[in-house]
Amino acid sequence: MTIPGRTVHNSHYLAASFLYQLQTMLGADSDSPSVMDGKIVQRQGKELYIDLDRLAPGPVGTLRQIASGAGSPGDVSFTAMTAYMDEHYYQLTRPYPNLHELIKEHPYRDNPNWMSIPVDSATFHRRRVLHINKDRIADALVSYFSNNDLLMYGKGTVIVAESLDKRGEFVEAEVLRKRGDTFWNFSVYDSGGALVPASVTFDEDGEPDPKTPGLRTSKDCAICHRVDRLDLSGDPEAPVRTPVRAFFQRLPARTPEIHLGPEYYDHMAFTELTEANAKRKDGVFGVYGSLFLSELAGRKRLGTLTPEDQVRYRRLQPYYPELLTPLERIDSLTNSIGMRMVRIPEPKSYELIGSIVSDPEHRSDETRHHPPFHTGFFLSMYKVTNGEYRRFRPDHHVPPYRGIDLDDDDQPAVNVSYDDAVAFVVWLNTLPAEHAAGRTYRLPTEEEWEFAARGGDDRRFPWGDQWPPPEGAGNFADDASGKYFAWEHLASYHDDFLATSPVGKFLPNPYFLYDMGGNTYEWTASLYEPFPGASSVAPLPDRPYGAGMRVTRGSSWADELPKVLRCAFRNPMPPGSRVAFLGLRVAADIPSLH
Repeated sequence: MTIPGRTVHNSHYLAASFLYQLQTMLGADSDSPSVMDGKIVQRQGKELYIDLDRLAPGPVGTLRQIASGAGSPGDVSFTAMTAYMDEHYYQLTRPYPNLHELIKEHPYRDNPNWMSIPVDSATFHRRRVLHINKDRIADALVSYFSNNDLLMYGKGTVIVAESLDKRGEFVEAEVLRKRGDTFWNFSVYDSGGALVPASVTFDEDGEPDPKTPGLRTSKDCAICHRVDRLDLSGDPEAPVRTPVRAFFQRLPARTPEIHLGPEYYDHMAFTELTEANAKRKDGVFGVYGSLFLSELAGRKRLGTLTPEDQVRYRRLQPYYPELLTPLERIDSLTNSIGMRMVRIPEPKSYELIGSIVSDPEHRSDETRHHPPFHTGFFLSMYKVTNGEYRRFRPDHHVPPYRGIDLDDDDQPAVNVSYDDAVAFVVWLNTLPAEHAAGRTYRLPTEEEWEFAARGGDDRRFPWGDQWPPPEGAGNFADDASGKYFAWEHLASYHDDFLATSPVGKFLPNPYFLYDMGGNTYEWTASLYEPFPGASSVAPLPDRPYGAGMRVTRGSSWADELPKVLRCAFRNPMPPGSRVAFLGLRVAADIPSLH
Protein backbone atom coordinates (compact mmCIF):
# COMPACT_ATOMS: atom_id res chain seq x y z
CA MET A 1 0.00 0.00 0.00
CA THR A 2 1.65 3.25 -1.10
CA ILE A 3 0.50 6.72 -0.14
CA PRO A 4 1.97 9.38 -2.45
CA GLY A 5 2.40 12.90 -1.12
CA ARG A 6 2.63 11.68 2.48
CA THR A 7 4.31 14.11 4.89
CA VAL A 8 5.03 14.06 8.61
CA HIS A 9 1.87 16.17 9.06
CA ASN A 10 -0.61 14.17 6.99
CA SER A 11 0.82 10.66 7.20
CA HIS A 12 -1.39 9.45 10.05
CA TYR A 13 -4.49 11.02 8.56
CA LEU A 14 -3.95 9.45 5.14
CA ALA A 15 -3.18 6.05 6.64
CA ALA A 16 -6.32 6.28 8.77
CA SER A 17 -8.36 7.24 5.72
CA PHE A 18 -7.09 4.12 3.96
CA LEU A 19 -8.03 1.96 6.96
CA TYR A 20 -11.51 3.46 6.97
CA GLN A 21 -12.00 2.68 3.28
CA LEU A 22 -10.66 -0.84 3.70
CA GLN A 23 -13.00 -1.49 6.64
CA THR A 24 -15.92 -0.29 4.53
CA MET A 25 -15.01 -2.90 1.91
CA LEU A 26 -14.74 -5.66 4.51
CA GLY A 27 -18.11 -4.94 6.04
CA ALA A 28 -19.86 -2.67 8.51
CA ASP A 29 -21.23 -5.28 10.94
CA SER A 30 -19.82 -6.11 14.35
CA ASP A 31 -18.86 -9.61 13.13
CA SER A 32 -16.91 -8.23 10.14
CA PRO A 33 -13.11 -8.61 10.31
CA SER A 34 -11.54 -5.57 11.95
CA VAL A 35 -8.66 -3.72 10.30
CA MET A 36 -7.73 -2.34 13.73
CA ASP A 37 -6.69 -5.68 15.27
CA GLY A 38 -3.19 -5.49 13.78
CA LYS A 39 -3.46 -8.74 11.80
CA ILE A 40 -5.04 -7.83 8.47
CA VAL A 41 -2.95 -4.68 7.98
CA GLN A 42 0.67 -4.58 9.11
CA ARG A 43 3.37 -1.93 8.88
CA GLN A 44 6.91 -2.46 7.65
CA GLY A 45 8.88 0.75 7.72
CA LYS A 46 6.76 3.44 6.09
CA GLU A 47 4.63 0.99 4.11
CA LEU A 48 1.40 -0.78 4.94
CA TYR A 49 0.76 -4.39 3.88
CA ILE A 50 -2.55 -6.25 3.59
CA ASP A 51 -2.51 -9.97 4.43
CA LEU A 52 -4.90 -11.36 1.81
CA ASP A 53 -4.93 -14.78 3.47
CA ARG A 54 -6.99 -13.28 6.27
CA LEU A 55 -9.72 -11.97 3.95
CA ALA A 56 -12.71 -13.53 2.25
CA PRO A 57 -12.53 -14.13 -1.54
CA GLY A 58 -14.83 -11.19 -2.34
CA PRO A 59 -12.71 -8.44 -0.80
CA VAL A 60 -9.55 -10.12 -2.09
CA GLY A 61 -10.90 -9.93 -5.64
CA THR A 62 -11.78 -6.25 -5.16
CA LEU A 63 -8.28 -5.42 -3.91
CA ARG A 64 -6.66 -7.34 -6.78
CA GLN A 65 -8.86 -5.42 -9.21
CA ILE A 66 -7.71 -2.11 -7.71
CA ALA A 67 -4.06 -3.24 -7.80
CA SER A 68 -4.24 -4.38 -11.41
CA GLY A 69 -3.83 -0.85 -12.68
CA ALA A 70 -0.80 -0.13 -10.52
CA GLY A 71 2.71 0.24 -11.85
CA SER A 72 4.03 -2.54 -9.61
CA PRO A 73 2.24 -5.90 -9.31
CA GLY A 74 0.24 -6.18 -6.10
CA ASP A 75 0.61 -2.49 -5.27
CA VAL A 76 -2.59 -0.77 -4.12
CA SER A 77 -2.32 2.98 -4.64
CA PHE A 78 -4.16 5.39 -2.39
CA THR A 79 -5.45 7.24 -5.45
CA ALA A 80 -6.88 4.05 -6.97
CA MET A 81 -8.49 3.08 -3.66
CA THR A 82 -10.13 6.51 -3.39
CA ALA A 83 -11.35 6.36 -6.99
CA TYR A 84 -12.93 2.97 -6.35
CA MET A 85 -14.64 4.31 -3.22
CA ASP A 86 -15.96 7.30 -5.16
CA GLU A 87 -17.65 4.91 -7.58
CA HIS A 88 -18.86 2.25 -5.16
CA TYR A 89 -19.28 4.01 -1.81
CA TYR A 90 -23.09 3.96 -1.77
CA GLN A 91 -23.27 0.27 -2.64
CA LEU A 92 -20.76 -0.57 0.06
CA THR A 93 -22.33 1.47 2.85
CA ARG A 94 -26.00 1.11 1.95
CA PRO A 95 -27.42 4.49 2.99
CA TYR A 96 -31.15 5.14 3.08
CA PRO A 97 -32.35 5.48 -0.53
CA ASN A 98 -33.96 8.85 0.19
CA LEU A 99 -34.69 11.20 3.08
CA HIS A 100 -38.30 10.07 3.33
CA GLU A 101 -37.20 6.52 4.16
CA LEU A 102 -34.75 7.80 6.76
CA ILE A 103 -37.40 9.99 8.44
CA LYS A 104 -39.86 7.10 8.49
CA GLU A 105 -37.40 5.09 10.59
CA HIS A 106 -35.89 8.07 12.47
CA PRO A 107 -38.59 10.78 12.82
CA TYR A 108 -36.25 13.52 13.98
CA ARG A 109 -38.23 16.59 12.88
CA ASP A 110 -40.36 18.32 15.55
CA ASN A 111 -39.90 15.34 17.84
CA PRO A 112 -39.47 16.03 21.61
CA ASN A 113 -37.50 12.80 21.92
CA TRP A 114 -34.78 14.19 19.66
CA MET A 115 -32.43 17.04 20.53
CA SER A 116 -32.35 19.84 17.96
CA ILE A 117 -29.16 21.86 18.24
CA PRO A 118 -28.56 25.08 16.28
CA VAL A 119 -25.05 25.23 14.87
CA ASP A 120 -23.14 27.76 12.81
CA SER A 121 -20.49 26.62 10.36
CA ALA A 122 -17.85 29.33 10.35
CA THR A 123 -16.01 27.97 7.32
CA PHE A 124 -18.93 27.01 5.09
CA HIS A 125 -21.11 30.04 6.00
CA ARG A 126 -24.13 27.89 6.60
CA ARG A 127 -26.82 27.75 9.25
CA ARG A 128 -27.44 24.23 10.48
CA VAL A 129 -29.60 22.35 12.95
CA LEU A 130 -28.26 19.04 14.25
CA HIS A 131 -30.67 16.30 15.36
CA ILE A 132 -29.83 13.33 17.57
CA ASN A 133 -32.05 10.92 19.48
CA LYS A 134 -32.04 11.56 23.24
CA ASP A 135 -32.08 7.87 24.10
CA ARG A 136 -28.94 7.31 22.05
CA ILE A 137 -27.23 10.14 23.95
CA ALA A 138 -28.38 8.62 27.23
CA ASP A 139 -26.96 5.24 26.19
CA ALA A 140 -23.59 6.85 25.48
CA LEU A 141 -23.61 8.77 28.78
CA VAL A 142 -24.37 5.63 30.78
CA SER A 143 -21.49 3.76 29.12
CA TYR A 144 -19.09 6.71 29.38
CA PHE A 145 -17.27 5.54 32.51
CA SER A 146 -17.07 1.90 31.44
CA ASN A 147 -15.70 2.96 28.04
CA ASN A 148 -12.51 4.45 29.47
CA ASP A 149 -14.06 7.93 29.56
CA LEU A 150 -15.06 7.86 25.91
CA LEU A 151 -18.53 8.93 24.84
CA MET A 152 -19.28 6.16 22.35
CA TYR A 153 -22.59 5.91 20.53
CA GLY A 154 -24.23 2.57 19.84
CA LYS A 155 -24.80 0.86 16.52
CA GLY A 156 -27.58 2.49 14.51
CA THR A 157 -27.22 5.95 16.05
CA VAL A 158 -28.22 8.58 13.49
CA ILE A 159 -27.11 12.22 13.53
CA VAL A 160 -28.75 14.52 10.99
CA ALA A 161 -27.35 17.96 10.16
CA GLU A 162 -29.87 20.00 8.19
CA SER A 163 -28.43 23.01 6.37
CA LEU A 164 -30.63 26.07 5.90
CA ASP A 165 -30.28 29.17 3.78
CA LYS A 166 -30.57 32.71 5.15
CA ARG A 167 -34.35 32.56 4.89
CA GLY A 168 -34.45 29.38 6.93
CA GLU A 169 -35.38 27.19 3.95
CA PHE A 170 -34.13 23.60 3.97
CA VAL A 171 -31.22 23.03 1.57
CA GLU A 172 -29.79 19.62 2.37
CA ALA A 173 -29.32 17.00 5.08
CA GLU A 174 -25.99 15.42 5.94
CA VAL A 175 -26.48 12.14 7.78
CA LEU A 176 -24.07 10.17 9.93
CA ARG A 177 -25.06 6.62 10.89
CA LYS A 178 -23.06 4.50 13.35
CA ARG A 179 -22.06 1.11 12.04
CA GLY A 180 -21.48 -2.02 14.08
CA ASP A 181 -17.69 -1.78 13.60
CA THR A 182 -17.54 1.66 15.35
CA PHE A 183 -17.20 3.56 12.04
CA TRP A 184 -19.73 6.11 10.80
CA ASN A 185 -21.36 6.15 7.37
CA PHE A 186 -21.89 9.54 5.79
CA SER A 187 -24.55 10.41 3.20
CA VAL A 188 -26.13 13.56 1.80
CA TYR A 189 -29.72 14.27 0.69
CA ASP A 190 -30.74 17.29 -1.35
CA SER A 191 -33.68 19.66 -0.80
CA GLY A 192 -36.00 17.17 -2.51
CA GLY A 193 -34.79 14.30 -0.32
CA ALA A 194 -32.79 12.53 -3.03
CA LEU A 195 -29.46 10.87 -2.25
CA VAL A 196 -26.54 12.84 -3.77
CA PRO A 197 -22.78 12.23 -3.92
CA ALA A 198 -21.68 15.62 -2.60
CA SER A 199 -22.87 18.26 -0.18
CA VAL A 200 -23.73 21.87 -1.04
CA THR A 201 -21.23 24.68 -0.64
CA PHE A 202 -22.43 28.02 0.73
CA ASP A 203 -20.97 31.38 -0.28
CA GLU A 204 -19.87 34.11 2.13
CA ASP A 205 -23.40 35.51 2.18
CA GLY A 206 -24.78 32.21 3.43
CA GLU A 207 -26.43 31.32 0.12
CA PRO A 208 -26.07 27.93 -1.64
CA ASP A 209 -23.31 28.14 -4.24
CA PRO A 210 -23.85 25.61 -7.06
CA LYS A 211 -20.62 26.61 -8.83
CA THR A 212 -18.30 25.41 -6.06
CA PRO A 213 -18.01 21.67 -5.40
CA GLY A 214 -18.96 20.59 -1.90
CA LEU A 215 -17.78 17.75 0.30
CA ARG A 216 -17.63 14.37 -1.41
CA THR A 217 -19.06 11.65 0.79
CA SER A 218 -16.39 9.02 0.30
CA LYS A 219 -13.29 10.92 1.34
CA ASP A 220 -14.16 14.24 2.95
CA CYS A 221 -16.72 13.30 5.60
CA ALA A 222 -14.34 14.04 8.46
CA ILE A 223 -13.87 17.68 7.54
CA CYS A 224 -17.41 18.79 8.37
CA HIS A 225 -16.76 18.05 12.04
CA ARG A 226 -13.73 20.32 12.19
CA VAL A 227 -15.35 23.63 11.44
CA ASP A 228 -18.62 23.76 13.35
CA ARG A 229 -19.10 25.55 16.64
CA LEU A 230 -22.08 25.77 18.92
CA ASP A 231 -23.88 29.09 18.74
CA LEU A 232 -26.77 29.15 21.20
CA SER A 233 -26.61 32.88 21.87
CA GLY A 234 -27.36 34.12 18.36
CA ASP A 235 -30.75 32.49 17.96
CA PRO A 236 -33.44 33.67 20.41
CA GLU A 237 -35.69 30.81 19.32
CA ALA A 238 -33.01 28.14 19.60
CA PRO A 239 -34.44 24.71 20.50
CA VAL A 240 -31.89 24.40 23.32
CA ARG A 241 -32.76 27.20 25.72
CA THR A 242 -30.73 26.02 28.71
CA PRO A 243 -27.77 28.27 29.60
CA VAL A 244 -25.19 25.55 29.28
CA ARG A 245 -21.93 27.29 30.06
CA ALA A 246 -21.68 26.34 33.71
CA PHE A 247 -22.43 22.68 33.04
CA PHE A 248 -19.48 22.21 30.67
CA GLN A 249 -17.12 22.96 33.54
CA ARG A 250 -18.69 20.33 35.77
CA LEU A 251 -18.25 17.29 33.57
CA PRO A 252 -15.97 14.42 34.68
CA ALA A 253 -12.31 15.30 35.04
CA ARG A 254 -11.48 13.67 31.70
CA THR A 255 -13.64 15.25 29.06
CA PRO A 256 -15.38 12.96 26.58
CA GLU A 257 -13.59 12.13 23.34
CA ILE A 258 -15.38 9.83 20.97
CA HIS A 259 -13.95 7.10 18.79
CA LEU A 260 -15.33 8.10 15.40
CA GLY A 261 -13.16 5.80 13.37
CA PRO A 262 -9.45 6.48 12.99
CA GLU A 263 -9.75 9.25 10.43
CA TYR A 264 -11.63 11.37 12.97
CA TYR A 265 -9.22 10.82 15.81
CA ASP A 266 -7.62 14.23 15.56
CA HIS A 267 -7.21 16.21 18.76
CA MET A 268 -7.20 19.49 16.85
CA ALA A 269 -10.62 18.59 15.49
CA PHE A 270 -11.92 17.77 18.95
CA THR A 271 -11.18 21.27 20.22
CA GLU A 272 -13.20 23.06 17.54
CA LEU A 273 -16.77 21.80 18.02
CA THR A 274 -17.06 22.77 21.69
CA GLU A 275 -18.55 25.37 23.96
CA ALA A 276 -15.72 27.92 23.81
CA ASN A 277 -14.95 28.65 27.46
CA ALA A 278 -11.22 27.79 27.29
CA LYS A 279 -11.52 25.57 30.36
CA ARG A 280 -13.00 22.16 29.62
CA LYS A 281 -13.40 20.75 26.13
CA ASP A 282 -15.69 18.02 24.88
CA GLY A 283 -15.02 15.78 21.93
CA VAL A 284 -16.76 16.34 18.62
CA PHE A 285 -19.90 14.44 19.56
CA GLY A 286 -19.28 14.59 23.30
CA VAL A 287 -20.72 18.06 23.18
CA TYR A 288 -24.15 16.51 22.58
CA GLY A 289 -23.83 14.64 25.86
CA SER A 290 -22.99 17.87 27.65
CA LEU A 291 -25.92 19.64 26.07
CA PHE A 292 -28.33 16.87 26.95
CA LEU A 293 -27.19 16.79 30.58
CA SER A 294 -27.51 20.55 30.66
CA GLU A 295 -30.97 20.44 29.13
CA LEU A 296 -32.13 17.83 31.63
CA ALA A 297 -30.71 19.78 34.56
CA GLY A 298 -32.26 23.03 33.36
CA ARG A 299 -35.70 21.60 32.67
CA LYS A 300 -35.66 19.79 35.99
CA ARG A 301 -34.94 23.10 37.76
CA LEU A 302 -37.89 24.65 35.95
CA GLY A 303 -40.19 21.67 36.44
CA THR A 304 -40.72 21.20 32.68
CA LEU A 305 -39.36 17.68 32.07
CA THR A 306 -41.54 15.55 29.81
CA PRO A 307 -42.51 12.10 31.11
CA GLU A 308 -39.99 10.56 28.67
CA ASP A 309 -37.24 12.87 29.90
CA GLN A 310 -38.06 12.00 33.51
CA VAL A 311 -37.30 8.37 32.67
CA ARG A 312 -33.97 9.40 31.10
CA TYR A 313 -33.23 11.66 34.07
CA ARG A 314 -33.73 8.84 36.59
CA ARG A 315 -31.52 6.61 34.48
CA LEU A 316 -28.65 9.14 34.29
CA GLN A 317 -28.87 10.73 37.74
CA PRO A 318 -26.78 8.07 39.56
CA TYR A 319 -23.96 8.57 37.04
CA TYR A 320 -23.92 12.39 37.13
CA PRO A 321 -25.06 13.41 40.64
CA GLU A 322 -23.16 16.71 40.51
CA LEU A 323 -25.21 17.78 37.51
CA LEU A 324 -28.49 16.01 38.13
CA THR A 325 -29.87 16.48 41.62
CA PRO A 326 -32.52 14.02 42.89
CA LEU A 327 -35.66 14.32 40.82
CA GLU A 328 -37.76 14.56 43.97
CA ARG A 329 -36.11 17.84 45.02
CA ILE A 330 -38.19 20.88 44.07
CA ASP A 331 -36.06 23.61 42.49
CA SER A 332 -38.71 26.06 41.31
CA LEU A 333 -42.25 27.05 42.18
CA THR A 334 -44.90 29.65 41.48
CA ASN A 335 -46.35 31.38 44.54
CA SER A 336 -49.91 32.56 45.16
CA ILE A 337 -49.49 35.87 43.29
CA GLY A 338 -47.77 34.26 40.29
CA MET A 339 -44.14 35.00 41.18
CA ARG A 340 -41.66 32.38 39.91
CA MET A 341 -39.10 31.37 42.55
CA VAL A 342 -35.96 29.32 41.79
CA ARG A 343 -33.62 27.53 44.15
CA ILE A 344 -30.12 28.93 44.62
CA PRO A 345 -27.86 26.14 45.94
CA GLU A 346 -25.63 26.40 48.98
CA PRO A 347 -22.10 27.67 48.23
CA LYS A 348 -19.33 25.15 47.72
CA SER A 349 -16.21 25.48 49.86
CA TYR A 350 -14.22 26.84 46.91
CA GLU A 351 -16.73 29.46 45.75
CA LEU A 352 -15.93 33.13 46.38
CA ILE A 353 -17.53 36.52 45.86
CA GLY A 354 -15.96 39.95 45.47
CA SER A 355 -13.47 40.87 42.76
CA ILE A 356 -9.83 39.94 42.30
CA VAL A 357 -7.28 42.71 42.73
CA SER A 358 -6.05 42.23 39.15
CA ASP A 359 -9.51 43.10 37.79
CA PRO A 360 -8.99 46.48 36.10
CA GLU A 361 -12.28 47.67 37.61
CA HIS A 362 -11.57 46.36 41.13
CA ARG A 363 -12.62 48.60 44.00
CA SER A 364 -11.34 48.43 47.56
CA ASP A 365 -14.81 47.56 48.93
CA GLU A 366 -15.00 44.34 46.85
CA THR A 367 -12.59 42.19 48.88
CA ARG A 368 -12.61 38.57 47.71
CA HIS A 369 -14.13 36.28 50.37
CA HIS A 370 -16.33 33.24 50.98
CA PRO A 371 -20.07 33.89 51.05
CA PRO A 372 -21.12 34.25 54.71
CA PHE A 373 -24.02 31.80 54.43
CA HIS A 374 -24.10 28.01 54.23
CA THR A 375 -27.59 27.06 53.09
CA GLY A 376 -29.51 27.42 49.88
CA PHE A 377 -32.45 29.76 49.41
CA PHE A 378 -35.02 30.71 46.78
CA LEU A 379 -34.87 33.89 44.71
CA SER A 380 -37.47 35.35 42.39
CA MET A 381 -36.71 34.55 38.77
CA TYR A 382 -37.70 38.07 37.72
CA LYS A 383 -37.63 41.49 39.31
CA VAL A 384 -40.87 42.44 41.05
CA THR A 385 -43.13 43.95 38.38
CA ASN A 386 -45.52 46.87 38.56
CA GLY A 387 -48.41 44.42 38.29
CA GLU A 388 -47.18 42.40 41.28
CA TYR A 389 -46.42 45.50 43.32
CA ARG A 390 -49.92 46.85 42.61
CA ARG A 391 -51.36 43.71 44.25
CA PHE A 392 -49.85 45.14 47.43
CA ARG A 393 -50.29 48.85 46.73
CA PRO A 394 -53.04 49.42 44.10
CA ASP A 395 -52.29 53.12 43.76
CA HIS A 396 -48.69 52.47 42.70
CA HIS A 397 -47.91 54.24 39.42
CA VAL A 398 -44.61 55.29 37.92
CA PRO A 399 -44.50 58.61 36.06
CA PRO A 400 -42.86 58.65 32.61
CA TYR A 401 -39.15 59.30 32.48
CA ARG A 402 -38.52 62.12 30.04
CA GLY A 403 -41.49 60.98 27.99
CA ILE A 404 -40.84 57.22 28.18
CA ASP A 405 -43.43 55.03 29.91
CA LEU A 406 -42.29 52.94 32.92
CA ASP A 407 -45.70 51.91 34.27
CA ASP A 408 -46.80 48.79 32.33
CA ASP A 409 -47.72 45.78 34.44
CA ASP A 410 -44.81 43.70 33.09
CA GLN A 411 -42.16 46.37 33.62
CA PRO A 412 -40.15 46.27 36.86
CA ALA A 413 -41.50 48.29 39.75
CA VAL A 414 -39.31 51.38 40.25
CA ASN A 415 -39.53 54.56 42.32
CA VAL A 416 -39.71 52.37 45.43
CA SER A 417 -37.65 53.16 48.52
CA TYR A 418 -35.98 50.62 50.78
CA ASP A 419 -38.90 50.89 53.21
CA ASP A 420 -41.33 50.33 50.32
CA ALA A 421 -39.43 47.17 49.36
CA VAL A 422 -39.49 45.88 52.94
CA ALA A 423 -43.21 46.65 53.21
CA PHE A 424 -43.88 44.59 50.07
CA VAL A 425 -42.02 41.64 51.62
CA VAL A 426 -43.97 41.99 54.88
CA TRP A 427 -47.22 41.97 52.89
CA LEU A 428 -46.18 38.81 51.05
CA ASN A 429 -45.62 37.09 54.38
CA THR A 430 -49.16 37.93 55.51
CA LEU A 431 -50.81 36.17 52.57
CA PRO A 432 -52.61 33.06 53.89
CA ALA A 433 -51.44 30.81 51.03
CA GLU A 434 -47.80 31.77 51.60
CA HIS A 435 -48.06 31.26 55.36
CA ALA A 436 -49.72 27.87 54.86
CA ALA A 437 -46.92 26.82 52.46
CA GLY A 438 -44.26 27.70 55.04
CA ARG A 439 -42.62 30.30 52.83
CA THR A 440 -40.90 33.27 54.50
CA TYR A 441 -40.01 36.17 52.23
CA ARG A 442 -37.30 38.79 52.65
CA LEU A 443 -34.91 40.92 50.64
CA PRO A 444 -31.74 39.04 49.72
CA THR A 445 -28.46 40.07 51.30
CA GLU A 446 -25.94 41.56 48.91
CA GLU A 447 -23.73 38.47 49.27
CA GLU A 448 -26.65 36.22 48.34
CA TRP A 449 -27.42 38.45 45.38
CA GLU A 450 -23.84 38.36 44.06
CA PHE A 451 -23.50 34.61 44.58
CA ALA A 452 -26.73 34.07 42.61
CA ALA A 453 -25.69 36.49 39.85
CA ARG A 454 -22.43 34.60 39.28
CA GLY A 455 -24.48 31.53 38.33
CA GLY A 456 -22.21 28.90 39.86
CA ASP A 457 -19.20 29.52 37.61
CA ASP A 458 -17.70 32.72 39.08
CA ARG A 459 -18.51 34.78 36.01
CA ARG A 460 -17.46 38.42 35.98
CA PHE A 461 -20.75 39.68 34.53
CA PRO A 462 -24.22 38.13 34.85
CA TRP A 463 -24.01 37.02 31.18
CA GLY A 464 -20.46 35.63 31.42
CA ASP A 465 -16.93 37.02 31.04
CA GLN A 466 -17.32 38.65 27.63
CA TRP A 467 -16.89 42.39 27.19
CA PRO A 468 -18.60 44.20 25.58
CA PRO A 469 -21.81 42.32 26.36
CA PRO A 470 -23.18 40.18 23.52
CA GLU A 471 -26.55 41.02 22.01
CA GLY A 472 -29.30 39.71 24.24
CA ALA A 473 -27.27 40.06 27.45
CA GLY A 474 -29.55 42.66 29.02
CA ASN A 475 -31.17 46.07 28.91
CA PHE A 476 -28.40 48.69 29.12
CA ALA A 477 -27.68 52.17 27.80
CA ASP A 478 -27.57 51.26 24.12
CA ASP A 479 -27.25 53.22 20.88
CA ALA A 480 -30.93 54.17 20.81
CA SER A 481 -31.19 55.36 24.41
CA GLY A 482 -27.84 57.14 24.11
CA LYS A 483 -29.16 59.08 21.15
CA TYR A 484 -32.55 59.79 22.76
CA PHE A 485 -31.22 60.89 26.18
CA ALA A 486 -27.88 62.28 24.90
CA TRP A 487 -25.79 60.33 27.41
CA GLU A 488 -22.89 57.87 27.38
CA HIS A 489 -23.84 54.45 26.06
CA LEU A 490 -22.57 51.10 24.74
CA ALA A 491 -21.62 51.77 21.14
CA SER A 492 -23.14 49.30 18.64
CA TYR A 493 -25.28 47.60 21.30
CA HIS A 494 -29.02 47.27 20.68
CA ASP A 495 -31.66 46.06 23.14
CA ASP A 496 -34.91 47.53 21.63
CA PHE A 497 -35.88 49.49 24.76
CA LEU A 498 -35.28 53.16 25.57
CA ALA A 499 -35.98 52.70 29.30
CA THR A 500 -37.10 49.74 31.45
CA SER A 501 -38.08 46.64 29.51
CA PRO A 502 -40.65 44.01 30.44
CA VAL A 503 -38.98 41.45 32.70
CA GLY A 504 -37.60 38.26 31.16
CA LYS A 505 -36.82 39.66 27.70
CA PHE A 506 -33.12 38.75 27.79
CA LEU A 507 -31.09 35.60 28.34
CA PRO A 508 -31.05 34.26 31.92
CA ASN A 509 -27.96 33.23 33.85
CA PRO A 510 -27.33 29.53 34.65
CA TYR A 511 -29.65 29.71 37.66
CA PHE A 512 -32.44 30.97 35.38
CA LEU A 513 -32.40 34.44 36.93
CA TYR A 514 -33.37 37.17 34.48
CA ASP A 515 -32.15 40.78 34.39
CA MET A 516 -29.40 40.33 36.97
CA GLY A 517 -27.57 42.83 34.79
CA GLY A 518 -29.41 45.84 33.41
CA ASN A 519 -33.03 47.01 33.56
CA THR A 520 -32.92 48.19 37.21
CA TYR A 521 -30.76 48.02 40.29
CA GLU A 522 -32.23 46.03 43.18
CA TRP A 523 -32.48 46.76 46.89
CA THR A 524 -30.75 44.29 49.20
CA ALA A 525 -31.09 43.89 52.96
CA SER A 526 -27.43 44.79 53.57
CA LEU A 527 -26.06 47.94 55.13
CA TYR A 528 -23.01 49.37 53.40
CA GLU A 529 -20.16 48.04 55.53
CA PRO A 530 -16.63 46.76 54.73
CA PHE A 531 -16.22 43.17 53.61
CA PRO A 532 -13.84 40.91 55.58
CA GLY A 533 -10.25 42.02 55.14
CA ALA A 534 -11.17 45.34 53.52
CA SER A 535 -9.95 48.79 54.49
CA SER A 536 -12.18 50.69 56.90
CA VAL A 537 -12.27 53.56 54.41
CA ALA A 538 -14.92 53.31 51.68
CA PRO A 539 -13.81 54.07 48.10
CA LEU A 540 -16.39 56.87 47.72
CA PRO A 541 -15.91 59.73 50.23
CA ASP A 542 -19.50 60.89 49.84
CA ARG A 543 -20.78 57.37 50.66
CA PRO A 544 -18.84 56.25 53.74
CA TYR A 545 -19.32 53.04 55.64
CA GLY A 546 -21.67 53.22 58.62
CA ALA A 547 -23.84 56.05 57.27
CA GLY A 548 -27.01 53.94 57.19
CA MET A 549 -27.01 53.42 53.44
CA ARG A 550 -28.29 50.19 51.94
CA VAL A 551 -26.43 48.34 49.19
CA THR A 552 -28.18 48.06 45.85
CA ARG A 553 -26.94 45.47 43.39
CA GLY A 554 -27.07 44.94 39.65
CA SER A 555 -27.16 47.72 37.09
CA SER A 556 -29.77 49.62 35.11
CA TRP A 557 -31.04 50.53 31.68
CA ALA A 558 -28.96 53.72 31.89
CA ASP A 559 -25.59 52.01 32.56
CA GLU A 560 -22.79 51.27 30.12
CA LEU A 561 -19.55 50.97 32.14
CA PRO A 562 -17.94 47.57 32.82
CA LYS A 563 -17.26 48.67 36.41
CA VAL A 564 -20.99 49.01 37.07
CA LEU A 565 -22.15 45.96 35.10
CA ARG A 566 -19.91 43.51 37.02
CA CYS A 567 -21.46 41.08 39.50
CA ALA A 568 -19.16 42.40 42.23
CA PHE A 569 -20.18 46.06 41.97
CA ARG A 570 -21.62 47.52 45.21
CA ASN A 571 -23.81 50.61 44.93
CA PRO A 572 -24.75 52.18 48.29
CA MET A 573 -27.91 54.27 48.28
CA PRO A 574 -29.77 56.29 50.95
CA PRO A 575 -32.73 54.10 52.01
CA GLY A 576 -35.21 56.84 51.10
CA SER A 577 -34.13 56.90 47.44
CA ARG A 578 -36.93 56.63 44.89
CA VAL A 579 -35.54 56.68 41.35
CA ALA A 580 -36.42 55.32 37.92
CA PHE A 581 -33.37 53.03 37.93
CA LEU A 582 -34.02 51.08 41.15
CA GLY A 583 -36.40 48.20 41.93
CA LEU A 584 -36.38 44.96 43.89
CA ARG A 585 -36.25 41.16 43.80
CA VAL A 586 -37.31 38.95 46.72
CA ALA A 587 -35.75 35.94 48.42
CA ALA A 588 -37.60 33.18 50.26
CA ASP A 589 -36.69 30.61 52.87
CA ILE A 590 -38.71 27.40 52.59
CA PRO A 591 -37.58 24.95 55.31
CA SER A 592 -39.78 22.13 54.01
CA LEU A 593 -37.85 22.13 50.70
CA HIS A 594 -34.30 22.14 52.09
